[in-house]
Amino acid sequence: LHVRHNHFNLALPYLLKAYKISDKYFTYVSPIIINEIAFCLYNKKKYLKAKALLEKTISHNFVSKLDSVGINCYLPIFYLNLAHCCLKMNELNIALKYSQQGLSYNLTCTSLMRLNGYLKDLVGEHEAAQLMYHRSLFLSPQLLDLIPKNTAKTYDYTFLPPDANYRMYRQHDIFCCEMLKWSSNVQNSIKESNK
Repeated sequence: LHVRHNHFNLALPYLLKAYKISDKYFTYVSPIIINEIAFCLYNKKKYLKAKALLEKTISHNFVSKLDSVGINCYLPIFYLNLAHCCLKMNELNIALKYSQQGLSYNLTCTSLMRLNGYLKDLVGEHEAAQLMYHRSLFLSPQLLDLIPKNTAKTYDYTFLPPDANYRMYRQHDIFCCEMLKWSSNVQNSIKESNK
């Protein structure tokens, strides 16, 4: 409850106690609690400590525990959080690697797709980034009625009407559309400068 309400200083002692209990009796829960502890540290801007804990959650020992009880659905979230830590520490290639590994566990995680696209934009892979934004938007159909189709019967995600009520739509959809516009503009300016 404290984590949900951004009271990370209050949450941390309880999470540490929960980890001690889970590590002793319910070892398969340990990675999930470690992820929450790392989330608290991340929000307190202790990225290096958070990264070290998150790397522990994706270690072979913990992954096999998650697999043994069938809750390996948490792995993409661990990779997502780890990639965010690396991004904050300006380790772009490592963050990109972790986001791609997370996608190997779940190809429909729109948060990972969005982050992967953003990281690809930052390292200069604009076409691949645009593909990730398109995939994320495809899996999140809230905007489809709002975005016009072009003549090829595909959606033009780079256009959003100015009178759109953005509060109706999820924030990450708007992020993807804005990043898609930015990425397309950067790619076009690179092509123009090469001529």
